[in-house]
Amino acid sequence: MSENKKFHNEWNKNNSLFAFWVGNIDIHQLYRKNVTIEIDKITDRYFEIINEMYNTGARNILILTIFSKWCVSNGNCNDILRFNSKIIKFSEKIFENHPDTNFIIYNTMDKLIEIVSNCEVYKFKDCTKMWKDNKKNNLTDYLWVDSHLTDHGNKILAEDINNLLNSINN
Repeated sequence: MSENKKFHNEWNKNNSLFAFWVGNIDIHQLYRKNVTIEIDKITDRYFEIINEMYNTGARNILILTIFSKWCVSNGNCNDILRFNSKIIKFSEKIFENHPDTNFIIYNTMDKLIEIVSNCEVYKFKDCTKMWKDNKKNNLTDYLWVDSHLTDHGNKILAEDINNLLNSINN
């Protein structure tokens, strides 16, 4: 959508939101010698891309933190927390350099912990087991397919993000 490209005249910094969500499994399964260095490389590149988008005109940016089923279930979160912490620090740095940018950080981890803690309220029959292990049951009864959310889980996040964006807009 950059200059002289399709849609160039149809979007602008005021009417567009750019959302970023790195795959949680990509961070959780870093089986390399130095996970810390790998996370640093990933987040550095992540924000190089966001800076490039800023230079193209992006001003409203939504970043979803990452989560892990294993982290939500048993607290094994070091890599996930490191990644999310770096995302927040980078966002603050970019905002300092570009105060005309709106950065919204959506904490998926906290929302998923809330869902697991209130499983029945969110109309799930099971928030810890994976559907792939229970295929005789209805997929909508589960929060997790395997390492990913079910459609029902994703809809809950989407509704929550929509409510957040509406509250900011008002």
